Amino acid sequence: MKPANYLLFLFLILDGCIEPFHVKIPASQQAMVVDGGRILSDEVVIGALQSSSMIFLVTTQEFPAIRNAQRYLSNLMRMGFSQDQIKIVVNKYLKKHDANHASLQQVQQTLNQPVFYGIPNSTMWLTAVNKARPLVADRALAPDLDRSFRSFVDKATGVQRDAVAKSA
Repeated sequence: MKPANYLLFLFLILDGCIEPFHVKIPASQQAMVVDGGRILSDEVVIGALQSSSMIFLVTTQEFPAIRNAQRYLSNLMRMGFSQDQIKIVVNKYLKKHDANHASLQQVQQTLNQPVFYGIPNSTMWLTAVNKARPLVADRALAPDLDRSFRSFVDKATGVQRDAVAKSA
């Protein structure tokens, strides 16, 4: 189980390559996702950041996580990344906030950045971890979560699912 203030970075790289890795994205792939963890001083993470056209800062609505996201966002800006490059994703998104969780508006005000996407909270996360199976292996059991992930990918890549189906 990750601590409440766990912070995760995802880097989406479009139309390019990750130079430090010397790996080209195959032509059949539109994007590559790299989990950079929480350490901004790692050379590999910095290389992935610099090669990224979009950086997704993933946080939750818990107050310590938002404060950590604020610090990381500030560090990214000092490193020269623009607000346009950085997208905020709220994991375990709750429509109704409580005393332990900020509202979406509070998250946006604190980070001074719009929330790009919210991934809903689901008990399927814990089920997948307990089974030691990826969530996608049992995606029929969580169709709302599956739909949410697909919608996030569509928004991140600018591709609509209907357009992909028609071109296939």
